[in-house]
Amino acid sequence: MYGDIWYLPGGKTSTANYISDANAEYILKNNTEEKAVTMNFEEVYAKTGGVQYWVNAGNHVSKKEMLSMNSLYSKLDVFNKGKIYVITGREIQKANDFFESGVVRSDLILKDYIKIFHPELLPDYQLTYMKELR
Repeated sequence: MYGDIWYLPGGKTSTANYISDANAEYILKNNTEEKAVTMNFEEVYAKTGGVQYWVNAGNHVSKKEMLSMNSLYSKLDVFNKGKIYVITGREIQKANDFFESGVVRSDLILKDYIKIFHPELLPDYQLTYMKELR
């Protein structure tokens, strides 16, 4: 969330396509937008009951830090019971390789998604761009 607005990738974005290609369900899979979709917290809350994974959750360093930015996160099942992944697996200071080499290494981004959603398929693979938040 930024302020009171939550920005989610539309159902026809590259993020939505990665999730689909990794054989996982995205809450906005039926959305037809090719850009970000804005929602308020209540809309997101209503759509995310039972969600197990929150991917691309920014560049946070911990769940505690996330809560310090917005205490509403604690109301989400996925925050309390699920797994949260941030895109800081290859971040050094403020430089984030997800936005640099990730543009041409879509294979590694897709492998990250597969590893997150179906770890048994890639038992020896280590996440490249994403990292589980604790």
